[in-house]
Amino acid sequence: MRRRASNWGAYQPGQRPSSPVGSRARRRQAATAARRSGEGTAPPAHAGSWQWAKSRLAKLAVALAAAVAVGITGAVTGIAQDVANGAWHGVVGLFTDDAPPPKPTIASVTPLRINGGGTVVFAEPMHLSERQIEADTNSLTGPGVLPDDTAVQVMVRNPGHDTVYVTNVQVKKVCTAPLSGTVLFDPPLGSGGESDVGIGFDLDSPHPVPRDFSSDSLKLGGGYFLGRTVTILPGQPQTFLLYTRTSRSYCRFRFVMTVHVDDRTYQLTIDRKGKPFEITAGLIEKGDDKPTLGAYQVAYVSGYQAHVGAGAGMSAATPDFVKVDPRTWKQGGPAKR
Repeated sequence: MRRRASNWGAYQPGQRPSSPVGSRARRRQAATAARRSGEGTAPPAHAGSWQWAKSRLAKLAVALAAAVAVGITGAVTGIAQDVANGAWHGVVGLFTDDAPPPKPTIASVTPLRINGGGTVVFAEPMHLSERQIEADTNSLTGPGVLPDDTAVQVMVRNPGHDTVYVTNVQVKKVCTAPLSGTVLFDPPLGSGGESDVGIGFDLDSPHPVPRDFSSDSLKLGGGYFLGRTVTILPGQPQTFLLYTRTSRSYCRFRFVMTVHVDDRTYQLTIDRKGKPFEITAGLIEKGDDKPTLGAYQVAYVSGYQAHVGAGAGMSAATPDFVKVDPRTWKQGGPAKR
């Protein structure tokens, strides 16, 4: 009888016979132990990825929460410090003479006809009565706009105990095409008076700068504030003559004056009671080959100019202004009275 083969001879001391069932059980036990200890055989791909993602998300959430907490703490701390500093300065101000110096004030603003005469221009064609004409030519606050050049006399007062230093004057402008509706033509007869400080601006420049101005010559010089300032002593006023000119546009503008008192800087806005100043380029021909006022739709000329242009003399009955045809009227002799 044939004897069945045996593997008993492969047995080694300390070993147990291997079997497929035992091997699977041991592998399962090893995998379980590895998962518990974080080592060994990795779990299936989809389960491991989810566990890894949850772990990373948890760590990120903790980090973000910590950052937000630090930021809020810093902001609250900064606000508390600002409040404390403000309160401290307020308390110190109660017991010390550390009040800010008073702001200089604009005491008066007076528009001037810098070159004399009474010519004014309106945007629209207008048919004016004698009373309206008189009001518009004698008042600089009416709706008429002065042509070519104008000036504003400004008085700045220093109400404090420290010296005021004026270091700059700027003009803020918006310009369009010159007005061509109605003109009241009354040529200039002379120039204006002198002022303590004459500062001029050319509004035809893209960026007008403050320049020296003489009301005698009506000319602009170099930069006014180059290397100098205007000093206003405590309790004293200072008068400025702010001159503007244009030969191209109709402009609305304001002035802004920069002043320094002690360690404070102030900006003083200069305008017409909240409204801008106005100026327009005059469209008046000075040659003999074209009508003097041909660019306007409606024209009135002074009684003197009307009679001189017509070759007539003046009389007591001569009106102040006469309506003329701007397409044909030409200026007569020089404007002397």
